[in-house]
Amino acid sequence: MVQGVDGLFHRHPPKKPLTPYQIFSNYMKENLVKKNPDAPIQTIMKAIQMDWNRMPPYRKRYFYKQANDQKI
Repeated sequence: MVQGVDGLFHRHPPKKPLTPYQIFSNYMKENLVKKNPDAPIQTIMKAIQMDWNRMPPYRKRYFYKQANDQKI
């Protein structure tokens, strides 16, 4: 078993590191599902996609740094 970036142990670690969008999506999805437990997943993912596309590059740097740190 291998310890992941999230601190949990996984039997099969991912083959590739997550992309900045995947990191953002995972973070946002967790929060949106808690706030809107009855919303369909398609609606949640569409909102996440729109947020990512509207986000200015300086705010995306955090997620790019997280993705880059996973590569090391």
